[in-house]
Amino acid sequence: MGETEGRREAVRLLEARLERQGEEIERQRARIEELEREIAEWKVRFEAARREYEAEVKRLETALGSVEEVSREKEKLERALEEEKLKLRRLEEDKELSENMLQAEISRLKGEVLAREGMIEELEGEVVRLKERVSELEGEKKKLEGLVSSLEKLIEGDINYKPYFILKGVGRCRMSDLAKTMGVTEGQVRLIVARMEKMGIVKLSGEEVKLNEEFFGVD
Repeated sequence: MGETEGRREAVRLLEARLERQGEEIERQRARIEELEREIAEWKVRFEAARREYEAEVKRLETALGSVEEVSREKEKLERALEEEKLKLRRLEEDKELSENMLQAEISRLKGEVLAREGMIEELEGEVVRLKERVSELEGEKKKLEGLVSSLEKLIEGDINYKPYFILKGVGRCRMSDLAKTMGVTEGQVRLIVARMEKMGIVKLSGEEVKLNEEFFGVD
């Protein structure tokens, strides 16, 4: 009887252990199912992530191609920019050279202008002096003309000065013509003309006689 109780206790313990094992198995199955659900969810998320990754890779590859194209275009633009910078530097050098040349020319012209202004001032001063001198000479001329007119009136009837009045009208003439005009002999005319020549009033050239222009101040 004691042995039977022992066996019953052993069976009871085994059944309890088996029950615990069954419970543990159920827990494990539940855990497995939970893990399988998580795995399925992860697979779904992974597939979505993979598709997103692949799409991103394609986008990046496209972008990379665009970047490479942009890079090539950038290189072209940079080369073009360098060429334009070189042209600009040359233009600036030409501009600077032109400015220097123009500045030198301006300085030279300013110097010429100043020199010419100085000459103009001198010439203006000379013009003023000449005008004053002309005015003086005109005054003297008027005085001389008045004096000559007075002298002409004094000697107008004098036979010794008659050739002067005749020559004043005709400019020049021969001795024979002068004698006929005066109504005297040619010998008398020669004597009168000789005296007038010594006085500087007339000039004698062979048989031709004329007024001495230098004596009367005629240019």
